[in-house]
Amino acid sequence: MAENIAHAKQRPDLILPMPLHPQRLAERGFNQAGLLAMAIGKQLGIPVQHDALQRISYTPPQAGLTLRQRIRNIRGAFMSTREFHHQHILLVDDVMTSSSSLRELSRVVDARGAKQISCCVIARTPRPIGK
Repeated sequence: MAENIAHAKQRPDLILPMPLHPQRLAERGFNQAGLLAMAIGKQLGIPVQHDALQRISYTPPQAGLTLRQRIRNIRGAFMSTREFHHQHILLVDDVMTSSSSLRELSRVVDARGAKQISCCVIARTPRPIGK
């Protein structure tokens, strides 16, 4: 992941991991997106901010939901505690299925003034055959 980011045309100013709701974080004991973000930031010398974004709604897991349900499930689930004026933000998540979570998180970051938003995931689930 870091190698791909290092070769990008525009280097991010700040890395933000996909936030977990505090209850889900307590259940898991760690934020996998946060661990990925820290490794990328350390390797590339890009700051990572873990508390800039918060998941304010405890939503059911996205797995098993239809696209429409995923979009509705995640709407309004995030907030930002800071502004991102004139910054290129890199959002990091572990797995992307429908992109609903990253789209909603991007909407929040964009509303807080980011000049550019990029997303990086370690895996993408394949679309079902015939879709």
